Amino acid sequence: MRLNKQFYLQILIALLTFTGPVQAVTAAEVMTADNVKTDKKLCLPNAGRSDLQELIQRVATDDTGDGQPTEPEPDEPETPEVAQVEQPKVEADPQVEEPLAKTDSKPASSGKAPRAITTNTNGTSTWTFDSDTGLLVFGAGQLAQRIDQNLVAADLVATQVKKIQFEANVTVDPNVTYLFANLGQLSEFIDLQNFDTSNVTSMAYWFYYTKGLTNPDLSVLNTSNVTNMSYMFYGSGVTSLDLSGWSVDKVVYFSYMFYGTDNLEYLNLSDWGNNRTATSVRMAFMFSDTTKLTTLIMKNFQTTNVTNMSGMFSNTGLTSLNLSDWDVRQVVTFEAMFSSEKNLSTLNLSNWGVNRTATSVSMRGMFQGSSNNGLTKLNLTNFQTTNVTNMSDMFYQNETTETIDLSSWNVDQVTTFQYMFAYSNIKSLDLSNWGINRTANGVDMSYMFYSKVALISLNLTNFKTTNVTNMSNMFAYSNIEELDFSGWNVTKVTTFLRMFYSAKIQSLNLSDWHVGAETSSVIMAYMFYSTPALTSLDLTNSTITNVTTMFYMFTYTGLTSLNLSNCDVSKVTTFQYMFYKASNLLTLNLSGWGNSRSANNVDMSYMFADATALSSLTLTGFNTSNVTNMSYMFSNTKLASLDLSNWDVTKVTNFTYMFSNSKLMTLDLTGWSTTSGNAFNIMFNATNSLWKIALGKNIKFANNPNFTSAPAVGTTITDNGQKYKTTAASWQEVGTGTDHCPTGNMVTTTQMYADRSEPVTYVWAQTPTIDAASNIVFGTLNASVFGGGKLPIATNMSTGKLDLINLEATITYDITVSQTSDWEANGTTDKITRHDLKLMYGDDELSDHATTFWQGQSENSQKSVSLSHNPDKSFRLSLNPATIIKSSLLDKQMQSTLTWSFNDTPS
Repeated sequence: MRLNKQFYLQILIALLTFTGPVQAVTAAEVMTADNVKTDKKLCLPNAGRSDLQELIQRVATDDTGDGQPTEPEPDEPETPEVAQVEQPKVEADPQVEEPLAKTDSKPASSGKAPRAITTNTNGTSTWTFDSDTGLLVFGAGQLAQRIDQNLVAADLVATQVKKIQFEANVTVDPNVTYLFANLGQLSEFIDLQNFDTSNVTSMAYWFYYTKGLTNPDLSVLNTSNVTNMSYMFYGSGVTSLDLSGWSVDKVVYFSYMFYGTDNLEYLNLSDWGNNRTATSVRMAFMFSDTTKLTTLIMKNFQTTNVTNMSGMFSNTGLTSLNLSDWDVRQVVTFEAMFSSEKNLSTLNLSNWGVNRTATSVSMRGMFQGSSNNGLTKLNLTNFQTTNVTNMSDMFYQNETTETIDLSSWNVDQVTTFQYMFAYSNIKSLDLSNWGINRTANGVDMSYMFYSKVALISLNLTNFKTTNVTNMSNMFAYSNIEELDFSGWNVTKVTTFLRMFYSAKIQSLNLSDWHVGAETSSVIMAYMFYSTPALTSLDLTNSTITNVTTMFYMFTYTGLTSLNLSNCDVSKVTTFQYMFYKASNLLTLNLSGWGNSRSANNVDMSYMFADATALSSLTLTGFNTSNVTNMSYMFSNTKLASLDLSNWDVTKVTNFTYMFSNSKLMTLDLTGWSTTSGNAFNIMFNATNSLWKIALGKNIKFANNPNFTSAPAVGTTITDNGQKYKTTAASWQEVGTGTDHCPTGNMVTTTQMYADRSEPVTYVWAQTPTIDAASNIVFGTLNASVFGGGKLPIATNMSTGKLDLINLEATITYDITVSQTSDWEANGTTDKITRHDLKLMYGDDELSDHATTFWQGQSENSQKSVSLSHNPDKSFRLSLNPATIIKSSLLDKQMQSTLTWSFNDTPS
């Protein structure tokens, strides 16, 4: 190939370019039944009361059939982004009637004006009511039904009752519930000693919503045979109660007994349960929501045989509790026992659980939701956790306890730690030696340390993870900066979903992890998502198998280097966004990925997209069989070169934006067969650095992949450390030439994606050539310098040069030069012929023929050849002595043309 370029000879003058808190379970309508039936009957007139009709309302309630209350299991917590801890359910009480709707309104008038004195019966007791004074007097006999319903049946309004007096020998049916319920203005009992309750077995709901009863003396009530006191004072107006003399040894149900008594300030329950004979005693939510309760006397309060303490002290007004002497050996559930405490600052539970006999014990939410001054001093000395199976939410949203040492706890039977410390204010936590003799299976540790604040010191020395199956969100949002989990047994873990999501962790040791060794399907999606501080991840000797999902796994990570070559990803179905925006990741080794793939419909879309720092990506043996989506896979990356020639893309249907806006310079797709593809839109959009692409014969583009047009002439190409320049603004087939000296046809971008029957490589058009040459300068001359046959030498022999570009290291090049024009000057047509004023190189006259200036090879793509490269030859001028120089040329700058010829096939 030959290239000519003209240069000028100057004679005279030289010429120079990136749950809220849990609400307490309210006194649910445990007693309400959907199938309530109301039978209304008119009783026959009674003697002396012929004008009075009795209206009897019977309310049917659900029944277990055996006379015993049902005890449903607590709801299992869901796993939302933010935990919502429910209060545990409490068993329904046996044969409890539905309360009347609470109202101060009088029922619809019968059209008959009420009498000042009304007389009627309740069971065998005759009563009178004075509507003027609100006094209700019961005569001798047995009450058979709740008073509010009995009054309504007599066309009276229950809330008119202000006082109740008992004449001698008044008893009550042993199973009547809601006895005084809804008597909203009742404020006083008269002669309560005449009310014999010795045979009563149920006092459930007796004082339900008796808002006017503030300071009753109930000490005379005989409770020796009572078995059910659940909801007894629920919603009442009592402010002070001394029940220390009551015998409650047979009571089974204390559930919700004082629940919601929002005015209760003083309560004395001393000596309760001293001679207890009842078994399976329930105290669930017994004092819950007693927000003004500041004095609770429980001297010699016995808890023998108690099995349920869930919610017992939830949201009280108490400031201090010492329960260290309580017998909780048989308690099965402590769920939410001290939840939502705002005032209980000092709590002593030392020695709890010693000699426990209960099994499958639940402590779910036990201390959750404390705030303000709640639980700032929590004494758990010798607190035993033997046989505990549920610790989920135990310290969830505990905002006050800052330091806690739980290293002595036995958690071998615990199956769920879900949300255990989530959103707590615990700053230092010692869990060393946990689980060393674990017998529990299917252990759930999801969300265990999930938090955006607080925990900065965590001791997990000898913390065992045997039989753990769920670690999702375990350390999400954690502030801990360094964690060493080396040697953790994760062989049975099925999900690591968001395990370190948005954590502040800087260094993480997961060496000797063997993921998926004992399970068939593992999720790792979002595992290290948004961990910009993470710069060190140790996976030494770790293996990963049976993973099915890896999407967003390292998105937004701060890691700079990853070697995942040991991972078995044969079952992974989605790698979508796996390294998306991992903007610090420089080197990544995925060699061997996908060998023996069994997964189908594999998605690799956005896999490396926006990993803008990634400069080294090892894909040796990277298997793409069964992949169906590669859209945006390398979009906006800075990788310079990719050899994807061996990729199996026969099942890929979507290639849209695959290399869009990438910094790729070379791309090898020679082994591709894209017959299944139907989406190639903008596949190569804005690949402004891509100067070489090799396409196989089986690549078929169903639509325009948007090859980027070749740049302007002179655009620099860098290849293997060498620099080349384009010599035409076009793509060109390499043909039989080389990448930097192509011989094929110039092509348009439209022609590039046309179907073909043989492989083809396209490059930006370029050819070996002279990129620049210095002018040859002789300065100002006069006739005398030629005297005596002298030949003046060019003044810039040492500084002048020729710049050669696009050279191949194995090719010998030849440059010749000749003088191809006469001497001319501006402003005149007169000239000096090139034969009278000859330019010579050495002894060769350039006016007669071309002569070799330089011949040789170059180790580099670019070379500068100095005008003085041959010390034996210089550029000189020879003037024919007979030449007559016209006066019009005197003092003129004259120039002549030199033609340089560049030949890569020298003769």
